[in-house]
Amino acid sequence: MAALIGAGGCDSGGTYSGARGRDNFDQDDVQAVVVECAGRGRPAATVKVTVADENRKYFVGVKFLDSEGKVLDQASRKLTPEGDASDGGISGNVEIPMNEPEAAGRVASCRLSEAF
Repeated sequence: MAALIGAGGCDSGGTYSGARGRDNFDQDDVQAVVVECAGRGRPAATVKVTVADENRKYFVGVKFLDSEGKVLDQASRKLTPEGDASDGGISGNVEIPMNEPEAAGRVASCRLSEAF
């Protein structure tokens, strides 16, 4: 059975502002799209990730934005594929929890900041 295993997040380390991020990433070896955003009572985003190589680790980051497009928080996960990617890749939904869950009620949208 193929799966993606998340290995903890990376701390935000401060206040973020600036770039809004992307709706999705579609590169040769990794595709990612936010399928559910954080919000009131839900301090995490769900990202659907598809990877092409089971022999390496991947990294996916999400920015959590307020209604004005300002970044409230940023979080990321390292992913380790389990299974055989030879049949078109390994795909799965990955939860990316906020580093500052108390801000979840102010999140208006989520954008991918990186996927590699």
